[in-house]
Amino acid sequence: MFIFLNYTCKIIKVLSDALKKVKLFEGHFSLK
Repeated sequence: MFIFLNYTCKIIKVLSDALKKVKLFEGHFSLK
């Protein structure tokens, strides 16, 4: 159970990082 929770936390962290990169990319793209 603990391993499952730890794995879920890692996935959420990766997804949030990807979302930040997408938003940064969109912001950079809309500025051009």
